[in-house]
Amino acid sequence: MTTVLVGQDSVSPSGMNRGLSVYGAYGRGTYTNLNAVEARFPGAKYVSVSPYVTTGVDCLDVEPGDSVPADCPAFVRGWTPVNTNKPVIYANAGTMGAVISSLSSAGIARSQYYLWVAEWDGSSSIPGGYDAKQFWSTSGYDSDAFYDYMFGAPVPVWPLKVGSSGPMVTALQALLNQLAKKIGLKALLTVDATFGAATQTAVILAQRAFGLPAHLVAGEVTEPYYTGLEHQLTVRKPVPVTVPVPATVCAPATGLKLVGEGPHSYKIDFTYAKQGSTHAESFEIVTCEGSHLGKVTKSYPRSVKFVATGTYGGQFGGVNTKASSYIVAVRALAAGGKLASEWSTVKLPKT
Repeated sequence: MTTVLVGQDSVSPSGMNRGLSVYGAYGRGTYTNLNAVEARFPGAKYVSVSPYVTTGVDCLDVEPGDSVPADCPAFVRGWTPVNTNKPVIYANAGTMGAVISSLSSAGIARSQYYLWVAEWDGSSSIPGGYDAKQFWSTSGYDSDAFYDYMFGAPVPVWPLKVGSSGPMVTALQALLNQLAKKIGLKALLTVDATFGAATQTAVILAQRAFGLPAHLVAGEVTEPYYTGLEHQLTVRKPVPVTVPVPATVCAPATGLKLVGEGPHSYKIDFTYAKQGSTHAESFEIVTCEGSHLGKVTKSYPRSVKFVATGTYGGQFGGVNTKASSYIVAVRALAAGGKLASEWSTVKLPKT
């Protein structure tokens, strides 16, 4: 059984609270502070972060101004154990699809790394398919949740069988649903990261349809067999038809306003109203130096999850003393972050 550990991360150790289970800190880069965090919070668990590909850290920070999804394979391949038992990739929800795609294209299985998603909805509940979540931010720290298995001995993943749980079960269930017609699966599986009787039945249907290797137990999935199932998606694959998609399919955020500011952070409110059949899955919030959408500051592009309240906001950061002015930009993102609205902006006076 897994346990969620609550923690915080910050560029300033003094801004975080004592008595938490996990503390995140920069182990490389401009804001390196891991040693100070370990000294201030002894006996806790730690996650060290780097904004660029390097060794000797737990996590790669994938954000505008730092690393990009294409950097992830090199980081995973060069990673050595520090505090976590697998390499960790941090990114917002809208970027995670590109991260996973980059790693998969490089032949790196989902079971070889952890995903730490930024999704500011105020809940410490970790979404299916992820291992950790940054769920809120203040001017002094970000709040996080981590599954405890990230810090213990590596958890055996294979074979997947009844009783298994976690991200690879999520991936297996989604894969079996994609293969439903080929294997004769009449009712799609609930993708819930738990390998139960329904998932076992679907696996047996796949083994009957594609063959059961001599080494494999009926109803169980090894890593090579999972790769074989992925290959079945491309067998006799029809030529895709390209359908033009408008550049913007989401309604934009409205009523964006500045409601508070400080030396290094600001607070905004905005609203969102669904228009037509497509609405936001999340909102991307960035701080830009200058008076237009140009240079995005390194530390604080954020993703806020869509909920049916219509009113959003929160405390955000990324403000420093180098620029004479800033703007805050917000846009709505559709599923997967691939289709977006126009940006809404508001000027942020320098304090």
